Amino acid sequence: MPNDCVALASSLISGLIGVFGALGGVYLNNRSQTARRNSETRRDRGEELYSAAVEWLQGLFFFSLRRNGVMRGEITYDECIEQDIEWGKSKKTAPITMRFDMLIDVYFPATRAAYDQVVELRTKLNQIEAEFKRGYKKGNAVGSAFLNPYLRAQREIETAGEELLKRIIEEIRKIR
Repeated sequence: MPNDCVALASSLISGLIGVFGALGGVYLNNRSQTARRNSETRRDRGEELYSAAVEWLQGLFFFSLRRNGVMRGEITYDECIEQDIEWGKSKKTAPITMRFDMLIDVYFPATRAAYDQVVELRTKLNQIEAEFKRGYKKGNAVGSAFLNPYLRAQREIETAGEELLKRIIEEIRKIR
């Protein structure tokens, strides 16, 4: 009888060890797969953010380039707007900034300061253009007084945009 109890206890302990070992293996495997999926998702979102940032920065560049033409007297505002419309037909730029905010806030908050810097500089660029446009509508089509500040603001945006892209790449590289 004592040998039967020892054999039963031994079998029970061996069974429990096997069950807990199997459960532990399943848990560790699931945890590893979840971490891998999270990394893949985050990397995908980083690539999406980078692509959207490139498209957005290109849009800013071409938008301001057309305004340069108006300030130089090479095209009229009407022609500029027509070019904006044509360019916009080929792009999906409207929802980009909303998507930026979501991708940055959810996945890459470390890039927020660089993005905000570009937005701040874009606001400065828009203010210069708005002042020029007011004068233009009043018949003052000479934009030379606005061109140099506008070009400086453009260069600042380009520099800040390069920094934003650099930050996004750094964040993507951190993903394991």
